[in-house]
Amino acid sequence: MAADIEDSRSARFALRCSSFAERWFPDSWVFAALAVIIVAVATMAMGAKPTDAAMAFGDGFWSLIPSPCKWLSW
Repeated sequence: MAADIEDSRSARFALRCSSFAERWFPDSWVFAALAVIIVAVATMAMGAKPTDAAMAFGDGFWSLIPSPCKWLSW
């Protein structure tokens, strides 16, 4: 049965499209990693120490967590 599916014209077209997308479109992780690197370099270019930039990144993320919890507990 698998051979029948791969032999159909639409299945071959779908497999070609899928392999093209997997090869040429980057994963979303790449964009997230580049954004973190760009922001870190920008903060250090403005005079911050690398340890200060890392602390601000970590503190900023975790400061977002309590807000939704407060909103849910009316």
